[in-house]
Amino acid sequence: MKGDAYANALAAVRKGGVIIYPTETICGIGCDARNEEAIQRIFSIKNRPANKSVLSLFSSEAMLLRHFKEIPDAAWDILDMATKPTTLILDQAMGLAPSATGADGSAAVRWVKSGLIHDFIQELNAPLISTSVNLSGQPSAITTADVDPKILGKVDFVLPEPKGYKASGKASSIIRIKVNGEVEIIRK
Repeated sequence: MKGDAYANALAAVRKGGVIIYPTETICGIGCDARNEEAIQRIFSIKNRPANKSVLSLFSSEAMLLRHFKEIPDAAWDILDMATKPTTLILDQAMGLAPSATGADGSAAVRWVKSGLIHDFIQELNAPLISTSVNLSGQPSAITTADVDPKILGKVDFVLPEPKGYKASGKASSIIRIKVNGEVEIIRK
């Protein structure tokens, strides 16, 4: 049983809200990746330029296939072999809010294969925006206890870390994979 906090966070996102939640890397702030107004609200909360990219967390192969016209074999290979959190930038995103995609139609994605946030995304049945919890230019919060009070007062809900949770504190690798299979490592 996930409890009231989980149910309240899910209800907040379903109503178009913004939540703070734990990820395997650092604490995230997010919303439904299809909701443009909620994404714009995140930019406002963070005092972040709207042209900076955000990534979307996915919980399954099926969800990825619903939101990309074509996913190259190289992307599947990397997702299968990754031993640490890995963000891919893929072309031809579909069904995501404009601010969840680049001007070229690409989108940054990370497949969360297990744990609390995987279950959350599965139950939401939609990708979840994930960006660091911080004011633009400030250090990122690793846990919900590290979140700046100025941010806490502007979100709809904070989903606490589950018992035994430990974030790595390290950002994910970022790899761009074009439809033609061309691979570019952006951050190791």
